[in-house]
Amino acid sequence: MKSVDNLISDIIFLPLFCRLFGNSWSGLLLIIFTISLTSCSTLQTTPLTSDIENWHLPSAIPSFAKERPTIIGADEIYRLSKEQQNAFLKYYRDSENQEVPGNERIVHYLSKKARTFVYNPATRTANEVFLFTGGNCLSLANATTALARLVNVRVTYQYMEDLPIFEKMDNIIFRGAHVRSVLSFPTSHLDEHTSKGTTILNANPSRVVVDYFANGKSRYVSNISEQEFTAMYYRNLAADAMAEENYSRTYWLIEESMIHAPDHPDALNMLAILYRRTGDEQNAELVYRYGINKSNEKLSLLKNYRTLLKRQGRINEARGITRRIAKFEDADPFEWWSLAEGAYSEENYSDALMYYKKSVEIAPYLHEGYFGIAKTYYQLGRLDSAETAMASAVENASRKEFRSLYEVKLQVLSNLE
Repeated sequence: MKSVDNLISDIIFLPLFCRLFGNSWSGLLLIIFTISLTSCSTLQTTPLTSDIENWHLPSAIPSFAKERPTIIGADEIYRLSKEQQNAFLKYYRDSENQEVPGNERIVHYLSKKARTFVYNPATRTANEVFLFTGGNCLSLANATTALARLVNVRVTYQYMEDLPIFEKMDNIIFRGAHVRSVLSFPTSHLDEHTSKGTTILNANPSRVVVDYFANGKSRYVSNISEQEFTAMYYRNLAADAMAEENYSRTYWLIEESMIHAPDHPDALNMLAILYRRTGDEQNAELVYRYGINKSNEKLSLLKNYRTLLKRQGRINEARGITRRIAKFEDADPFEWWSLAEGAYSEENYSDALMYYKKSVEIAPYLHEGYFGIAKTYYQLGRLDSAETAMASAVENASRKEFRSLYEVKLQVLSNLE
């Protein structure tokens, strides 16, 4: 039976913040409200081994990364030039703006600047954002942080997941992810240029959500600490370096990220992938097993560790990981879609169907999931079910190119009956 589409093999997910969101910053959205959020829960699972202390990160610097490249420090990410500082402070301290809360003044200033900004997938420092008038959403969050620090406005961060957006380079898939800032005017704030230097008390400070590419369909995942937010900057740069096969720079950027967010699952996953891509499967396994035992967010680690086991012919161990994955509860539809794509490429259609269905159960808008269900049913010879799923893919595809593609495939399926 002929395949309905081209297969994707050896999928590796690397979240890259706002790499593919929008084409300008005209979508900057200002929302003022008091936020009350709960964190997401993750299933706790039994470690792969009870002897956890035997699993550790490789201690030696790999041979391909002996010379450390120049990497800017964390403070430099949020440092503005004197000219940039003065331009903002002139606006912030202008007498005409004093009735506006400080956090809103920051957003109004950004909104004015955003009129000339152009979306760029590059992850930039705050200085570079204003210098080159553009960047991605993480870049704009860096600029927001820099402005907030100048005037003692508190900034926090939220990790969001948006509509599924992917970019494939070689055998790496970058998944679009989203971050937004929350600006809070502190309960006690001193500004010598406001109210003649008196302390401003605000018992119920307003909070302003700065959402850089708002489309109303983002899903809140979790709050992000300042340290973790800084680590994201280095992980983004590491992902770019890996795509360029600059493995020495990739290694050191991952190391830098883990100074700010030790044992972060995304960093560990990237590190294991790096070892595997450079031929060091022994250390790749060490990192995978260390991460699986350390992290609550272990689905990507499990998935890629299973790929390593299969590459080595360790089929029974890989099956054990497969059984563990099947019992896993994860609220990320993209992970299940990725697992389904891998199972489909191996012609394991029963697992592929299960994973595709999980992806659309979590995210009913996921047209890629319905398309996966359709092509899997097609391979199983269940044409009626394939047609129904393809119709759902058409219905949920918001972009014209996807909808047109699915409509053609739906017509082909209808003619086969």
